[in-house]
Amino acid sequence: MADLRHLIVVLGDQLDLDATAFDGFDATVDAVWMAEVAEESTHVWSGKPRTALFLAAMRHFALALKGAGRPLHYTRLDAPDNAGSLPAQLLSDVQRLRPAALVMTAPGDSRFASHPGRLDSCAWPETRAQALQAMQAFIIERLPLFGRYQDAMWPGDPWLYHAHLSAALNLKLLNPREVVAQAQAAYHDGQAPLASVEGFIRQILGWREYVRGVYWTQMPGYLERNALGATEDLPAWYWTGATDMACPFTTLYWDFLLRHQALLASNPRMALQVKNVARLTDAQQQAVRARAEALRRGEVGEATGGGAEGAEGLFAHV
Repeated sequence: MADLRHLIVVLGDQLDLDATAFDGFDATVDAVWMAEVAEESTHVWSGKPRTALFLAAMRHFALALKGAGRPLHYTRLDAPDNAGSLPAQLLSDVQRLRPAALVMTAPGDSRFASHPGRLDSCAWPETRAQALQAMQAFIIERLPLFGRYQDAMWPGDPWLYHAHLSAALNLKLLNPREVVAQAQAAYHDGQAPLASVEGFIRQILGWREYVRGVYWTQMPGYLERNALGATEDLPAWYWTGATDMACPFTTLYWDFLLRHQALLASNPRMALQVKNVARLTDAQQQAVRARAEALRRGEVGEATGGGAEGAEGLFAHV
């Protein structure tokens, strides 16, 4: 290989052979760089399924790069010379390879035995082909009833009518445009009703992509805004699911509304919920606050301030 012109840096959530970083790629003078490093799963705590998905998808993408004839410099997690972090590994390889320039897309975002989650049932797509298969399965099998049952919950069935496509979108195995186009085609072909298709597309464009846009246009200052004054760590049961309550978030949600009534009252999306909070008696509000505080202290499942029924149960009548 001639002197290295461009070293194309590909991160674990940039697994797209058509990414703009590859524009003008010349296999005779360019190469791709990827690295598995432990720090990516430890600097922000990650569950085992997420870590396993990222690593598996990266290794499949490495095979796809080789199949496309693109030279690749890839460091695996267990490599003897693994530097442990992306900056350290990249610096080491740049000093060794001496490329004229680095090219990359702006970033998105056993060894991990102590991390939350399990791997005995990890069925997320790891390749482009698997992601396309998952998308088609959703469009055909679940989109027709998505509008009616997208928020449904049922014991023993964690999936129901959810799309299961977020991980593939995050990894760039799927493009939001093609997902939206497939949903539109299902509507025009009479395979899914408007309520289902509109609701799904709104989640992709109106929620996912819009919020991602806010993040990328407002960072890094957005990280420090903290308009609601959040200061506490997530409780342990957030990671493990070890709670005998049906939904700890119910209490915490209403406690959140109680603490921020004045701020949220003028928000068009929240005004109705704030009015519902105002319907609670003083005793009910105190039960919510006491239960929420018990949850923050880790006293999950213990009867506090009227017990679970005193907090969660009252919302059945709100």
